[in-house]
Amino acid sequence: MNDYYLEVGTSDYKEELSQAVYDLYHKDGLPIEISEVCHEPNYLVSFIYANLKGKNVRNELTVKIVQYYIAHALGSVVLQGWEERYIRKKLKDDFSMFGSEIDEAYPKVAGYLNDQAETGFLRLRNRILVKSILEFLNDHQKIDLEGFMNFRSGQYKRELKKQIARAVNVYALQQEHESFVRLLKRFFESQRDNKNTMHMVINHKDEVAFYDDNHSVLINSSAESEDHPISVLLKRSPNRLIVHVAAEKQSGIARIVQEVFGDKMTYCRGCSLCKDN
Repeated sequence: MNDYYLEVGTSDYKEELSQAVYDLYHKDGLPIEISEVCHEPNYLVSFIYANLKGKNVRNELTVKIVQYYIAHALGSVVLQGWEERYIRKKLKDDFSMFGSEIDEAYPKVAGYLNDQAETGFLRLRNRILVKSILEFLNDHQKIDLEGFMNFRSGQYKRELKKQIARAVNVYALQQEHESFVRLLKRFFESQRDNKNTMHMVINHKDEVAFYDDNHSVLINSSAESEDHPISVLLKRSPNRLIVHVAAEKQSGIARIVQEVFGDKMTYCRGCSLCKDN
């Protein structure tokens, strides 16, 4: 066989590897010939570096370039296939989740891990993974994906495990927040006899003011925490809440209030209350 070749095998990630091979095959300019052999339960792909013979600098450079593309392709197999099983296993083993708990938590945990704009975790994992694969390919012409992930991906798995812990913590906080919001919603929905309207304004000093529908002041105090405005709303239980433009810019209290009141809350964008505050 030509000295310039690489064999990749898998038993669990055939679809992902097949898609990666398809993408490589249709990438213009790569000097490789690809053959696929599928004998259950194994799937084997051979990459032969076309027209490369003998040891020389030019051929070695070409191999490095091809290996770079193959490493990224194999990285996508891991990210798209292997990671889900690993994350679900960690949710069970490290966080004592089972069955429906895992099914509920997994999409949100994975979403957080893969939210490139928010966390950058995906780019970091991919960089570590591709580096590890490239280092392996420098010394080997055969790679079994399951074996590699079990014995040669320690740095990547340590990083992923750390990221999972952070994602689960975020998920737990979200669950607490959603539980809190549901509790508030049930309370306000139970106040069926209250038909009054309230206005809430948060000025540029982060001071919260509540007004009645005649624009008379009900309460005006410093918004040092989110608890105070919520406690006011719990006591007054308005049927309708108008939040003025200054409050709309607040990422905390205004968001919670909107989640609780839903379509009973509206924003005002230019009345006398907005201008005075």
